[in-house]
This record gives sequence, structure tokens and C-alpha cells, in this order.
Amino acid sequence: PRFLYDLKNELWLNGNMFAIILNPTLTLRVGPLIIYTWGLLVSIGIILGLTIAWYLSKKEKLNFDHILNISLISIILGFIGARLLFIFLEPNLFQNPVEMIRLWDGGLSSYGGLLLAIFVSLIYIKKKKLDALKYADLFVLPITLAFAVARIGCVIANEHLGKITDLSWGITVNNITRHPISAYESIILFLLFLILIIGRKNFIKIKGFSAFFALTWYSLFRFIIDNFKDFEGKAFNYYANQIFLLLVFIISFYFLYKKIMWYNRADEITNTKSQIPNNTKWPKLKIQKTFWTF
Repeated sequence: PRFLYDLKNELWLNGNMFAIILNPTLTLRVGPLIIYTWGLLVSIGIILGLTIAWYLSKKEKLNFDHILNISLISIILGFIGARLLFIFLEPNLFQNPVEMIRLWDGGLSSYGGLLLAIFVSLIYIKKKKLDALKYADLFVLPITLAFAVARIGCVIANEHLGKITDLSWGITVNNITRHPISAYESIILFLLFLILIIGRKNFIKIKGFSAFFALTWYSLFRFIIDNFKDFEGKAFNYYANQIFLLLVFIISFYFLYKKIMWYNRADEITNTKSQIPNNTKWPKLKIQKTFWTF
């Protein structure tokens, strides 16, 4: 059993009441309590994300109760959606319904979690009559950091390994070296997080810009990274992923383009000028083509 395999490399201290786990899938054990590396990193990511969301809510003068409600809904339904999509994509891995609820055995698809969380969050935002783009701009920072930290847990646990490679940074398991897909994704997410932080201080402060930029960035690089995954015997999964990412990229880039056009026409549209803060530092964009405002 996987549980016994994970325990075989334990270093026991203090009469078996406390153990330091050397196997990368486990972090520590206190009596009957076992804390898995991936779960620990996911928890840290969630805590960091909520902390950033709280800070931004104070800075943007938004009601933190709404942010906390959306966060809790997204976290719970995110895990449910991620599990459901994984079951749909990998039905042969489950012999009975009980195995489908054993999340600790692994098996999540981030797309399913994101889609269900976003869908239900939009319902909440519409019901409470909140500004969807303003909240999207706020949530993009904590979500990006939370996912980046969680992917570190996947790297430590040797999860999501890609195609065979001879590159020096590949991860070797059972004498086979493969691309560290989770490491690639964590890197692009941390880079996105830094860009968003810098952008909030020095770049365009247009409502919705951060959210659409993040979707454009992530879908583009994830589209590239997926080509290093091992989809042998899973052609449907590969093409479904690529088509989904391509659609996200096209849609998000379209709205991002409209935001840039909105900026270029800001001086021409009086009702738009009133929405721009006087202290906003605008970059010198040279896009002359006009577009309607979003």
C-alpha cells in the first residue's frame, strides 16, 4: 500500500510519537497525525493568499467579508471541481465510488477547480451586486501566489513529471529523468506574481487589466509547457488541454487589447477621463488603432 511505502523511510524520534519523514511525499508525523508535503504547501499557499487578499481589501477599501466568502467558496468548490474533472479525464483509475473521494491518494485537475470556483464566485458577485472586474483584479494576486507555492509541493513530491529528457534540471525517478512540469509552472507563476506587484505600482491602473493580463500570460506559457508533458496514450487529454488554453488565451488577449485601446482613447472620451486617477502613471504606448470601450 502507498501508505506503508511512504512510511518505510521514516526517522523515528521520542518513542515513535514524533517522526521526521524522509520520503518526499510526507513532511512529518505527530502520533496518528500525518502531514503530507503537498497538503502543507497548499495550506501555506492558501494562508499567504488570504493574507494578501486581506491587505489589498484594506488598501482598495473593499468589504473583506465578501472577499472571505468568495475565498472560502472558491477553495471548497475548487477542490471539488478539480476532483470531478480528474475523474472525468481518468475514469479507469477508479475501481469503485469510494476511491473517487479519496483526495489524499492524489488526482486533481486544476482547470476543473478554477472553472467551478470562478463560475460560483461570479454568481455570488452578481447576487451581491459587486464589481466583478474590480474583485477579479484583487483576487489575481493571491490566487497566483497560492498556486505557485502549491506547485512547489508537487515538485517536492515528484508529481506531474513530463517527457523523458537529458537536461541537467530534470527529475530522476526509477532511473528515468523527466521534465519537472510543476517546477516550470511554479516559475511562470512566481514571475507573474512579481510582474503584477510591479504593475500595481508603476503600470496601467485600468480596471480589469491585471486579471486579463494574468489569464493571457498563464494560458500562453501553460500552452507551451503542456508540450513537455507525457501524454502517451492520452491524445484526448492533450488536445482538450491545448484547445482550452488556446481559447482562454484568445478571449483574455482580446479583452486585454480592448483595455489598451480604452487607455489610448481616454483623452478623447470625457466620461472615461473622470474614471482615471489624477496620480496615475501611464506608459507611453504607441498603439494608434482605435476600439470601442469595454
